Amino acid sequence: MTDGRAITEQHFPYDGPHSDDHTTVAAEVIADLVRYLANATRSPGAVTETVTVYDALGSLTTAASRLEQVIGQLATAAARITPPGAASDLTDALHDTRLSLTSFVADLNTAHQVAADL
Repeated sequence: MTDGRAITEQHFPYDGPHSDDHTTVAAEVIADLVRYLANATRSPGAVTETVTVYDALGSLTTAASRLEQVIGQLATAAARITPPGAASDLTDALHDTRLSLTSFVADLNTAHQVAADL
């Protein structure tokens, strides 16, 4: 099995390049990978061991906590690139989204810890 980080680094090196296009494509890839995971986990052969549940929950917890950071950075960028006050509704909505994600990450982390005991 190939390491997921190596696959990501091959297509999206951590140090860039960073651009509008790369940012958009990275978000699209994340959406497509979640779609893949949703489809795969419907198959009985995709999850046959409890360690798979544990590992998947751990990775999803990490992803969700990183998404929380991304949402905050998108709010900062929106405020920076728009005229003063123009993005206030968006930044407010993204702030609320971050708060929801914080709770989600905590719940997901709890599920991950519980899965350790399976």
